[in-house]
Amino acid sequence: MIKIFCITHKINPILVNNLYELMQTGKDFDLIQGIKRDDNLENISHKNPNYSELTAAYWLWKNEKDLDFIGMCHYRRYFDLFPPFFNNRPAVVNLNNENFKKTKLYKKNEEQHKKILLKYLKQGFVIVPKPQKFNSSVEQQYKENHYIEHLKQVIDLILVKQPEYKKSIDTVLEKTSLRICNMFISSKQFWDDYHKWLFTLFLELEKTIIIPKDFYQQRVYAFLSERLFNFYLVQNKVKIKAFELFFIEY
Repeated sequence: MIKIFCITHKINPILVNNLYELMQTGKDFDLIQGIKRDDNLENISHKNPNYSELTAAYWLWKNEKDLDFIGMCHYRRYFDLFPPFFNNRPAVVNLNNENFKKTKLYKKNEEQHKKILLKYLKQGFVIVPKPQKFNSSVEQQYKENHYIEHLKQVIDLILVKQPEYKKSIDTVLEKTSLRICNMFISSKQFWDDYHKWLFTLFLELEKTIIIPKDFYQQRVYAFLSERLFNFYLVQNKVKIKAFELFFIEY
């Protein structure tokens, strides 16, 4: 069985069906009655201002037990599973609501989506975004846009417990592109293994990190995890299949 959970905190997304299941984060009321939420059972929903979509990822790790394959997208971001044959588009394709409805992704039914996904997932691939290109290195980009001391803190934590990550971390930080958005689709086993590694680090990081007061920069764990996911992929030599992301402006 396979599910992709479409994470939202504000609207009913445009693409929801038996494959793309809606999941709400970080609110005290139902946006839509009866949908899956991240604030019951074993959860860290109260940390949503700092963790963003990762509170949903945590909930799915801890509480979703019946799936063979699992993934996450956002109410504004989907994997384009049906790109053109000759394709030189950027890693993120921006569309408005009406243009998204004209795409193959929107028009094709959920069984056609599943066919593409399972073709790769059953071979052990993890489906990831194509890398977003930067004008500088991954390390420099973080320094210019966030708090570099936070990235250094979590890298130090990794290297204390897993010094073998050093080469993989250096490789990622020196690149000028990154797989972003904390979105991927994988076996449930990979999902669980990765998130156990990630949240073990963050539980330790919470003891020392100083969260910025700035509303945007408070999402520090979401920003860090985008980099950590890339470390994990490289270190574990994960088989990946990459697709562009559609970014929808409603």
